[in-house]
Amino acid sequence: MTEKDLKTLVANIPSLDTGFFRKAQARLDTLTKPRKSLGRLEELATRMVAIQETVRPEISRKRIVVFASDHGVESER
Repeated sequence: MTEKDLKTLVANIPSLDTGFFRKAQARLDTLTKPRKSLGRLEELATRMVAIQETVRPEISRKRIVVFASDHGVESER
């Protein structure tokens, strides 16, 4: 794929309907939890709603990804 092909592909990606972000947040706010308490997870959920254009999006091939890092905190003990 050339750079031109990639730019064309990206240019043809439609914008997300902001109405679905509002619908998703409204639904999340009705759940039994404090508002915005899930942080980044709520952002991802609202994005999934907007991408799939349904308030109840489905993820058919679920995956779990585990990240680890050695940031030196343990060695400071």
